[in-house]
Amino acid sequence: MSNEESTILHEEALELLQRADELSFTPGKAALRTLVAHLAAATEDDVSRTAILMLRSPEEAAKQLWALVRAQATQLSPDQVETRCRALQLLGRLAHEGAQHWLWLPISESLRSPHDRVRRYAARALARCRAERSELETLEAALLAAWESESQGPELKAMAQALARIGGERSLARLSAMPTQSKVSEGHASSRHSTGIAAVERSVPESERMPSDPHLAQVIEDALHALRARSSRSPKQAWVFDLAPRAGLPPVPLILSCRLGLGSLLAEELRASSPRLLSPDRVLLPRGLAAL
Repeated sequence: MSNEESTILHEEALELLQRADELSFTPGKAALRTLVAHLAAATEDDVSRTAILMLRSPEEAAKQLWALVRAQATQLSPDQVETRCRALQLLGRLAHEGAQHWLWLPISESLRSPHDRVRRYAARALARCRAERSELETLEAALLAAWESESQGPELKAMAQALARIGGERSLARLSAMPTQSKVSEGHASSRHSTGIAAVERSVPESERMPSDPHLAQVIEDALHALRARSSRSPKQAWVFDLAPRAGLPPVPLILSCRLGLGSLLAEELRASSPRLLSPDRVLLPRGLAAL
């Protein structure tokens, strides 16, 4: 691309980004192509505004971004690495906020990239993941495989945070094998012959020793807390509340919550039940289910 073409692209992209504040503006295919092409020169603020615009056309934006990622070679130039990272950042938001759930598996493919920043951004994107259990298991397997071959602290942090979000029993078992700071402290306190943290660490393989980065150790510990909390919950457990009117008993009032600003609309829809508007997002039914 010539300098003149780059200048024209930059100006067109800036004009589009300024329209992010126009709630009625939805970018078409041509506008999205301009935004995708501008990613290499985009600032952080540009990326944020690009996300706003792309979420108005999530399906087409997802297709164009993924086409860009798929077309790039395995070995990337520094500019291409930056573009790939920004694309993954946007793909994660489109998958999470734009309901483009098909993107999660393609995003996970970047965990195998030879570029550490690309692996980090892929893991960060997966930390937003909401998917079916079967798909989560596939993504968890990809993250665990990447974890085993990873040696960089920032990338391990991002992967641990993603495992905390989508991991299951396998993630819990793998991260439990990593000595965290609290484990080392407990081992140090209980061992009469301990000469410090190094002595405790010598009892485990090198690949399972406590990370030298205290922040990474804390991230792993936080991930373990999240995984244990989720593991302790029974998927079949449910609370059942019987609010049906009973003879001789007063009705149970109900407070209904809705999106901010929609309370008056909800109250209007339930006007036959004598609702009371408590706030812009809450409506009271004084007679509860008896009024419905």
